Amino acid sequence: MAVLAGTVSTGTAADNGAPQLETRHGVTATVFLFVFDSFFAIGWLGMTWLYPTEITTLRIRIQANALSTCSNWLSNFLIVMITPPAFANLGYRTYAMFAVFNAAIIPCVWLFFPEPKGRSLEELDVIFASAHFDKVDPVKRAREMRHIEGSELECELDKYFGASSEEVENAR
Repeated sequence: MAVLAGTVSTGTAADNGAPQLETRHGVTATVFLFVFDSFFAIGWLGMTWLYPTEITTLRIRIQANALSTCSNWLSNFLIVMITPPAFANLGYRTYAMFAVFNAAIIPCVWLFFPEPKGRSLEELDVIFASAHFDKVDPVKRAREMRHIEGSELECELDKYFGASSEEVENAR
């Protein structure tokens, strides 16, 4: 997006108001638009569909995916609706605005999204339940907690889900 902003900013307006670019800048902008779309599809696009599935329990998975899909399509609709007026009013700076939003997502994901890689659904349940009862951040708990399985995992699940809240507090 930053490269698109840089190349498109070199354009001028024709007498009729249509944007004009030198061919080399237009080619560069086109190539980087396709590069952005390709890497977005390889990287971030799957997150909107896969992450809610990996992070939610079976009990709320359908509702969470419905909410995720709805927010995805509403966000797409919002972008489709604001992009033409943004280009009309901001011009090439619209690409810079999108570049800032793209850069801002990286720390948001690092700070607020627990990593589900290599963890079972049951382990994720334990991460969220233990973080809730200990009043700590689930992301921090996921980073600190080692991989558990077998009888140790069963014991942790029983501690949080096989007992009432009061029993869990008393077990601590």
